[in-house]
Amino acid sequence: MIERGDHRYDLMKNLFADNVSLITVRRVEAGDANHFFCSKVPLVLHSTSAKESNFVFPLYLYSEGLFGVEKRANISEEYLAELAAIVGEVPSPESVFGFVYATLHSPHYRSRFAAFLKTDFPRVPLPTSSTRFRELADWGAQLVALHTLDSQSAPVLREKRHALSVGSDLVEKPRYDIGERKIYINATQSFDNVDAATYAFKIGGYTVADKWLSDRKGRVLSFEERRLYPQILVALAETRKVMAAIDAEL
Repeated sequence: MIERGDHRYDLMKNLFADNVSLITVRRVEAGDANHFFCSKVPLVLHSTSAKESNFVFPLYLYSEGLFGVEKRANISEEYLAELAAIVGEVPSPESVFGFVYATLHSPHYRSRFAAFLKTDFPRVPLPTSSTRFRELADWGAQLVALHTLDSQSAPVLREKRHALSVGSDLVEKPRYDIGERKIYINATQSFDNVDAATYAFKIGGYTVADKWLSDRKGRVLSFEERRLYPQILVALAETRKVMAAIDAEL
């Protein structure tokens, strides 16, 4: 369906161009099958797994042609034809990406195919109807906006939910206080109004909210980092809502 770049294309050029990529692993680690992410920029090797290497599936492939750079959707013609027969028209590449991304974030899908996801790349069933395809494409587009922190497409990211108290901004020993619903970055300074499920939310083998801070231990958070981290917390909370909504329509 969505293919990896091969020897005919320079994969890095695809990642630096106007693009979005599905990031996953070939075999998920023990535990939840949650090793799915997307990016509009290149990521490090173990972005979605501490053990398994990432595989990158760009939506578009770029190549040198007779008239300059040529761009084509990285989706097989056979799969598009199968979707068109259900949807009633050839869907746009972006809607196909959204459909796939939403499906991979369905808790029902992850549970049903858990055993298979531990052995090979994920496979995405065809939609049951044109309505279902469009619903999932829309949910997927929301998830892409959240996960790429695109506040233009996801205005919810601009909400001021998690204020950082005044202090040195030095990350010393991050910890979560479930009673206070706060994430402390040092003994006295914290981000407020964070529920336990958001703090515990994982992508791959990583607890995102904790790892982001732990990677900055011993550093003073910059102005941009103090702005960015609350957006990440909002994105995690909203992802949980979208995942629940995806399965609510089943």
